[in-house]
Amino acid sequence: MKLLILNSCVSGGGAGRSLEAYFKHISPEIDAHVVMPEPGVIGETLSPKANLWFIPEFVERIHRSPYKLRPWLNHPYVHILINLFVLGKAAKRISTLAKEIKPDTIYCNHMLANPVGAYIGWKLNIPVVFHARNIHVAWFGRLSYTFLAKLDGVKAIICNSEASAELFLRTVPEKVKIIHNFLDTSKFDRTNIIPALRQEYAIPSNAIVAGYLGRILPKKGVDVLIRAFQKVYERCPNLYLVILGGNDGGIKNDLQSEYRDLCDTLGIGDRVIFTGFKKDIRPYMVDFDFVVLPSVEPESFGRVLIEGMAYSIPSITTDIGGAVEVIKHQVNGLHVPPRDATILAQALETLASDHEFRKNMGKRGHDRLLTEFSSHVLADQISNVFTGSPQADKLNVAV
Repeated sequence: MKLLILNSCVSGGGAGRSLEAYFKHISPEIDAHVVMPEPGVIGETLSPKANLWFIPEFVERIHRSPYKLRPWLNHPYVHILINLFVLGKAAKRISTLAKEIKPDTIYCNHMLANPVGAYIGWKLNIPVVFHARNIHVAWFGRLSYTFLAKLDGVKAIICNSEASAELFLRTVPEKVKIIHNFLDTSKFDRTNIIPALRQEYAIPSNAIVAGYLGRILPKKGVDVLIRAFQKVYERCPNLYLVILGGNDGGIKNDLQSEYRDLCDTLGIGDRVIFTGFKKDIRPYMVDFDFVVLPSVEPESFGRVLIEGMAYSIPSITTDIGGAVEVIKHQVNGLHVPPRDATILAQALETLASDHEFRKNMGKRGHDRLLTEFSSHVLADQISNVFTGSPQADKLNVAV
């Protein structure tokens, strides 16, 4: 079958990384054509198994248009208005491409791909499959994606967690397929990776590293993590905090600089390290002793959590959204309330001070990864949705 995949997530976000993992085990029955704005960090991985088509107007972030604006116009809301027209242009170009390819199904792998794919599917009478990897908090998002989900042309909605499925289970439960994110575990094999973090940033060999990995956005709660670290700074003199990631391109403010200044103001800058964006996160993440995902808004899944599990690294995460489906409290990590720096500080101190506790949690997490988030099994389940396998009706899997 021919599958047209719309994926605008190319700069290292979860949707793009998940597509990479899927292509490791994509069904040989599928002739894949992938539309992206540019190759980004995943194009090289996808190209051996797919035909790639690059359309710059198919933007990755609604707050960032493909045009350079004068300083007085360079505001996220201006970019949003521009992108409403830009995405229309992208839809027209992708529609022309779809007429040439004649796909059997359109697979929308990113939030902004859904309206574009739904329009093209309606226009050309091609079945559409959404992959929901977001939790829509704002009323406009919930209303918009509920409307799209109800369209007759949208045949299935793959959700990466029960949390991301909640919106669609209320309205179109018959379309929902819950298939969790997964990893290509061979890519995250610790024995094949040369650690770089401690050496590159002169972190002592006996230090304990608490690591945040991801884009720097207000909803990620990095400021809460910094304030929690300040509370244990003196009590845990061998604990370091590493922020692995850079500013999101759709946000105007330079949050990385703001958070670095906050660390200096709090007197903890000597043990907080900002690495910026890294194309390959593995040599840095492998040096973490535990992962912290302090999100103040619910994550649909939290891909960094299973990346940590691949290295037998436990996690601290807030007790909201899909993260609680991945991390079980006191089993392979700890849960804390969102925005509570005091309780997060207690969790940091607990993991920093008990090596055996961390080790046992990490082992249980790795075992759980192999049984619950197997890339081969879950990739086959996604392919079954496209190919119409009878097994596709049995895909509502829960952790």
